[in-house]
Amino acid sequence: MSFNLASFVPRQRTHTPRVIAVRLRAGTTLSSGRTCGETDREVHYIPTPEAVNTTGTTTALCETVLHRGDLEFVEGHRGVPCTSCFLRYLNPLTSVQVPRQRNGRVW
Repeated sequence: MSFNLASFVPRQRTHTPRVIAVRLRAGTTLSSGRTCGETDREVHYIPTPEAVNTTGTTTALCETVLHRGDLEFVEGHRGVPCTSCFLRYLNPLTSVQVPRQRNGRVW
């Protein structure tokens, strides 16, 4: 009797994340004319379907409009997350009420 070892090895499951983490590039000029500093570089989450389109703007979960040319992808769990984005990301898992973005920023 022979055994196929491949049948005992757990298979890798591939999944597409619901969101992709992005933040503004350092040195980007904001709409207010200021240069993007570290406090402006919070990590926003954009829905995966919107990440496919590479032109124009995208809207984060917190409803902040971001210009694609000004963004960089964030790998792993780096950077300070946008609180509204983070809570909206967790909302399907919890019953936490999600506050609206205070200033409705547009970059």
